[in-house]
Amino acid sequence: MVGGGLVVLLLLLGWIGARETGLLARVGLEESVAERVLSDEPDRATARAIMNEIKDEGIDTEGLYIYVLPFKDSSQQLAYAVLDAGAGFTFSHSGEYDALTYMLLRLADSEAARAANIARVAIDYRSEAGDQVVVITAPVDKLRAFARGEIGEEELNEALDADFDMANAYHSTLRWIQ
Repeated sequence: MVGGGLVVLLLLLGWIGARETGLLARVGLEESVAERVLSDEPDRATARAIMNEIKDEGIDTEGLYIYVLPFKDSSQQLAYAVLDAGAGFTFSHSGEYDALTYMLLRLADSEAARAANIARVAIDYRSEAGDQVVVITAPVDKLRAFARGEIGEEELNEALDADFDMANAYHSTLRWIQ
């Protein structure tokens, strides 16, 4: 009797752990957050327009891929940029912000993003080996307020959601420095 209860408890804890880590979504037993909130049909025209604006500013776009995905049951969209070092992406900005913040601001404050009602932006940085190093996402209103000086870096940082792979981040940082 006690052993059966322990097994049920362990199974329950395992199930909760699998849900919290996203394992169930990765193996197809549960919808991912993206599947629940984003539409299946990307907005390719807006993605091209944002990419063209970035190119027009003289930013190297090799290894940069932009996707614009509508939120389900909403007129708002997500701009998602993959920065793939394995495909030749390098940070080449000369702005006053760090490279990731600069890219978030570029995605959020483009004319195309404004016209397409982009509400959230995300950056997915991949190492030269193709490993996901960091994913950062932020609401556009906070990024625009930061760019206008209406909020500080601390308030912006509180609005960011980030997921880091520390080992890959360490090795990628070493490559940036060298």
